[in-house]
Amino acid sequence: MKASSTSGVGAARGGWRPAVSGDRGLVPIDAQGTGRSLQRRFRSEKTLRRLLISLCASLMIWPCTASGQYYFGRNKIIYHHFDWRILQTEHFEIYYYPEMRELAEIGARYAEDSYATLERRFNHNIDRRIPLIFYATHAHFQETNTISSLIPEGVGGFFEFLKGRVVVPANGSISQFKQVIRHELVHVFTHSKVEGVLRDHKLMNHPQPPLWFMEGLAEYWSAGWDSEAEMFIRDAVLNHYLFPLAQMHQISGSFLMYREGQAAMKYIAETWGEDKILQLLENCWTSKLFSEVMKRTLGVDFRGFDERWLYHLQKEKYPLLESADAARMISRKLTRHGINIKPAYYSAGDSQNVVFISNRSGYSNIYRTALTAAEQEAKTEILVAGERSPEFESIHLLSSSIDVNEAGELAFVSKSGERDRLYVMDIEEKKVVETHAFEGLVSLFSPSWSADGQRLFFSGLAFNGRCDLYAFDRQTQQLTQLTDDAYDDRDPALSPDGRFLAFSSDRGVGGQQGDYHLFLMSLHDKQIRYLTHGAFNDHTPRWSPDSRFLAFTSDRSGTSNLWLAR
Repeated sequence: MKASSTSGVGAARGGWRPAVSGDRGLVPIDAQGTGRSLQRRFRSEKTLRRLLISLCASLMIWPCTASGQYYFGRNKIIYHHFDWRILQTEHFEIYYYPEMRELAEIGARYAEDSYATLERRFNHNIDRRIPLIFYATHAHFQETNTISSLIPEGVGGFFEFLKGRVVVPANGSISQFKQVIRHELVHVFTHSKVEGVLRDHKLMNHPQPPLWFMEGLAEYWSAGWDSEAEMFIRDAVLNHYLFPLAQMHQISGSFLMYREGQAAMKYIAETWGEDKILQLLENCWTSKLFSEVMKRTLGVDFRGFDERWLYHLQKEKYPLLESADAARMISRKLTRHGINIKPAYYSAGDSQNVVFISNRSGYSNIYRTALTAAEQEAKTEILVAGERSPEFESIHLLSSSIDVNEAGELAFVSKSGERDRLYVMDIEEKKVVETHAFEGLVSLFSPSWSADGQRLFFSGLAFNGRCDLYAFDRQTQQLTQLTDDAYDDRDPALSPDGRFLAFSSDRGVGGQQGDYHLFLMSLHDKQIRYLTHGAFNDHTPRWSPDSRFLAFTSDRSGTSNLWLAR
């Protein structure tokens, strides 16, 4: 297969993995013309100022604070006119396009399973079919005309409460797709439950529960308690920046607010019982002040809750310092402003450098800085200015890493137009020397060099929502698909001796529950074997120069830390 700077190739795929249990009678409606029907049914309204968005929104559009604050372009550009089909189930009317039919069926079954669970938890049912719109990729999702606002990368789905529509994209991970579906359906049930309670008591213009409660509940009843939430709360407690409930409005809409809300739900469930969460919703009519609603339901107002909650968290987190150290105590900080992630080391003559992605300026850029303390601040410079030009609309701050070869060539991906492109930049010249797009691949992630700098390995997300591994030969312009299955394969890294490709994937036991392990592929015969296992998330493998060791990140200790595999 050939690829060039102007075109490339994809590959046909096989079937998806078996769907989850709980088929509730899927009824496909594949009649032609349903795309026009969708447009009539979901015609864009005037700008929606208040709506429920997640992972980064609820009752209004909330910017993702973990991403850059500014986005290229002022108008939403529509690149695709999807051939919309409808899949009806007992409680849902699901919209999808033919390329993602099998993914839509998986989502439909899980939506019905989630409905049954939430119907019991809320003691409530929805008296209509819920419109559920699926997209196979986040790039497709950003084109939606369900809302007129631009959608940042950090938004993983949303519930638009004026018309009761739920919109969810896939990103290659079935477990994350399911979790976002459940998260948004919690919003649907919460909104309907509160609306019913207020109607029963003949109350109008009564405030909804605060955003931290709405999003915390959606996270807790979809993800439970995970290592990411533990990491945020642990850091906030140990570094003294946890916000009490009475001050949560100061971080409204932020990622920290989501996690603090999730932690508050966990504490309520463990201290007073999970039934008290439902009672908080049922008592919301009793006062316009949610602190008073908590006093009536739990026996403590915000102040009393905060005192108990913080003391509980301190007792739980402080002992961790006996067996672990803060990074600042055992290492030297290289950066000081904004989010600075995805580092890649390289040397140029006598100078040692690290290249990284950061949003310190308000935009997501790729920077270079010196490793020596004396040169560090003076030699920090922008290599790639993201989110300000058609070529570099988005360099995927949180989802894609970068790599530098021994010749000083930087490999990275960026959205440009309707799809991602693979770029190679000469760092010293600060000039892009190669640009590659691949037909059939919508999104690209985490390019990694071979030792000789002639091949690049990366993950590619296809039009049908499946994420596989690919290798690109710079000399022959040949694109080779290395995996072709339903699993989410990420973070490829070729051993320096060229024999094995390490990568992270959900193809192991526990994958449908969200566990990721490390695997090794022999490039000789494409055979794949386990490297790690267990109910953990193992990511971003990196080889030692002699190919004997792999460093990687894992949450097997409760939060993400660095580990070494021999």
